[in-house]
Amino acid sequence: MKNTIEYVTVDNNHYLFHLDISFSMFIHPELAKVCGRQSGVDPYYVRKYAYLKDKGFFGEVLPVEFATTLEKSVIENNIAQVPQVSFETTDHCNLNCRYCSLGDLYTFSKKERKNIDPQKALRLLRFLFDVKLEGSEFAIGFFGGEPLVNGRFVEMIVEEAKRLNEKKKLKLEFTITTNATLIDRYLDLLVDNQFKMLISLDGDEKGQGYRTFMKDGTNSFWQAIRNIDRLQCEYPDFFEERVDFNAVLHDRNSVQEIYEFIYNRYHKIPSIAQMNKDHVNKEKKELMEQMFVDRRVSESDFQKTNSDLLPVVHDELIQFKELNDFFANNSINFYMTNLLDLLYDHVSLIPTKTCSPFQRKMFFNTNGQILPCEKVSYTYFIGKVEDDSVKIDVEEASRRYSAYYKNIQKVCQCCYNRRICSICLLTLDNLGDLGTDGFTCPNFLDKDAFGEKLGNIFSFLEKKPMDFRHIINDWMLNKR
Repeated sequence: MKNTIEYVTVDNNHYLFHLDISFSMFIHPELAKVCGRQSGVDPYYVRKYAYLKDKGFFGEVLPVEFATTLEKSVIENNIAQVPQVSFETTDHCNLNCRYCSLGDLYTFSKKERKNIDPQKALRLLRFLFDVKLEGSEFAIGFFGGEPLVNGRFVEMIVEEAKRLNEKKKLKLEFTITTNATLIDRYLDLLVDNQFKMLISLDGDEKGQGYRTFMKDGTNSFWQAIRNIDRLQCEYPDFFEERVDFNAVLHDRNSVQEIYEFIYNRYHKIPSIAQMNKDHVNKEKKELMEQMFVDRRVSESDFQKTNSDLLPVVHDELIQFKELNDFFANNSINFYMTNLLDLLYDHVSLIPTKTCSPFQRKMFFNTNGQILPCEKVSYTYFIGKVEDDSVKIDVEEASRRYSAYYKNIQKVCQCCYNRRICSICLLTLDNLGDLGTDGFTCPNFLDKDAFGEKLGNIFSFLEKKPMDFRHIINDWMLNKR
């Protein structure tokens, strides 16, 4: 029972956290005095402290052993069970959003006004249908650019997937991420096939100010709103069940403005993302600093307003999400998913939160490349679709990821955030420095920083204890 650290909440309550089994326990105030080497402590607690330390509590933190080899069999199994494939339908868009990941703000990709090769996409789709187990779940997503710029491709893939599924009987679902300015042309396609739609909308007309039309530079707000309003009016059930919103936070909107506009107009709670500050072009650094708004700051401002909307969006606030994530990894979910390992005093770890290839999805881009997802640079492709075949280099993917794990483990071994890490190595600006003294991980936490994080989480929980009950109840309901 080593690897325990102490932390303190704002109400000066002391806790002990066990890093290996992700377990927290309250420390009696008298025992906390012994930990702090205070005088005048009841001798009983001095003896108790000595006993607990002898059993491994309050002891040193030891380096953790990581699995550093990604076996080819894991990747092959991921391919056979991949739950989703996303097609970069086109890298072209009818909008010219200033912060777009395909624009000149970033270094990793450029707009080439290129559509996906339909025959290669069909070849990949048929390949995946061949390897999927009958009756398994399979989502087919359309991404861009704006996917409906190439709407005929979307129609073609939907038709072919439905034809293939007559035999395979998969639990098929279609998804699309869209700016909503073109959905009026494809309402029947989207509604009849029960698409799961994610609409990008940055709030009101001012908030939408960076999302301008490519053709004339005008704000896309009113065209998007007319289409969304029509969708809601003509297909209310579909809108309620299948439509969600996301927004980008910047200097022309705020967390409060985004929530209030979208919830008040559509009764939907949007997801909100702050702008990505990695892979920014050097000459665009000033523009990034102008546009960037920290979500924590904007959310803190929102919470000070005592808005009537605060209870409605409570589950989406950062503090609650952090609490939810913490307990998802360190409470019931942790113990249930690692029960056998815990019984034998062993839980295997892989460095970072980097997914193994195709564990969650497969992404096919306009260059004919296969990637683990749409969030990583095209340089990390691990397969291609050629004129006559689908070629995924499982051996190279195994070698590459094993090298990542091996080179990052030295950092992870010293990181106290190692069990609840959220970093994906493939999104880092400095991945090229991996394995050198120049590499730094933005999520690295030493003992003091991790203790502070735990203190903040449990301080929030002490103020709002019902949130724990809320999280556990939701978890139990979702697992049933």
